[in-house]
Amino acid sequence: MALMHDSFIEFKDKLKLSPSQENEVRTSRDANRDAIRNWMSDHDKGSVKFYMQGSFPMKTTIAPPDDEEYDIDDGIYLCEYEDTEEDDWPTCSTVHGWIKDATEGRTKKDPIDKDACVRVSYVHGYHVDMPIYIMKDGHAYLARKSTGWEINDAKEFKDWINEKNPEDGQLKRIIKYLKRWKDYKAVDLKGIAITILVAENFEGAPNRDDDALRYTVDNICDSLRNSFECKKPLAPYDNLFERYSQPQAEDIISSFEDLLSSLDKAHSVDNLQEASTILRKEFGEAFPESSDVSSTKASIASTSAPGILNRDERFG
Repeated sequence: MALMHDSFIEFKDKLKLSPSQENEVRTSRDANRDAIRNWMSDHDKGSVKFYMQGSFPMKTTIAPPDDEEYDIDDGIYLCEYEDTEEDDWPTCSTVHGWIKDATEGRTKKDPIDKDACVRVSYVHGYHVDMPIYIMKDGHAYLARKSTGWEINDAKEFKDWINEKNPEDGQLKRIIKYLKRWKDYKAVDLKGIAITILVAENFEGAPNRDDDALRYTVDNICDSLRNSFECKKPLAPYDNLFERYSQPQAEDIISSFEDLLSSLDKAHSVDNLQEASTILRKEFGEAFPESSDVSSTKASIASTSAPGILNRDERFG
């Protein structure tokens, strides 16, 4: 049985944004914030606060494959309306227009006014999504153009993930592995869906990311076969899979089952080289290519990790 924990840890390190990418993201974020503050002040629209959300503050962002964009989410909170009744709030389309106007002309691409955010794209391969909120009675209301103001708090979602993540951070590492898998294999899933599926189906294995990934993917397969849904754990509790047709649902389930088959196969082979070859077909060339063909008995004898947990027998 090949022990691939160290390979996954090396893989995780390769998925990080580079220091220059992180600095560029923060620079763009701060420039957007300054532009929005100035525009709001100049047009007497009140003050704003900002709160980064999504994968960046949760530390589940991964560097994208070549020629693909990655994103960050920076929430905008309109302070002027926190003590007013909802009937007196501006329309969602109106506040979207404010943010679009405030960021117009700052980049080569025009900002995009989407349903739940305003997006500013950058030529270096990333974009900043800016959802707009008003706080009222302890709840964050999101400006969604299609349906109006709705309770939808990204801060609470971050807290929900952090509460589920064990002290060693294994759950978040599993999220990163599966995000790269879905990118590499072009699985039609959003990053937030991967995050929720992992959090709801996580099964840890101390010092063994390879086993934790197998167990978690197995649980995801069982869950989706039982009920093909991925509901947000907080208001508005919408099902992220509602848009999928039956054939699309089957494709996604089959993709997870194919991944599980590869993980099981990599677990059962006799050497690291063969196991890494199997896993590179699922995760791409960023996954470490091992030249070690030594027997796993020797590996087991030299490792401090606990005995291998089999998914069926639970210990072997």
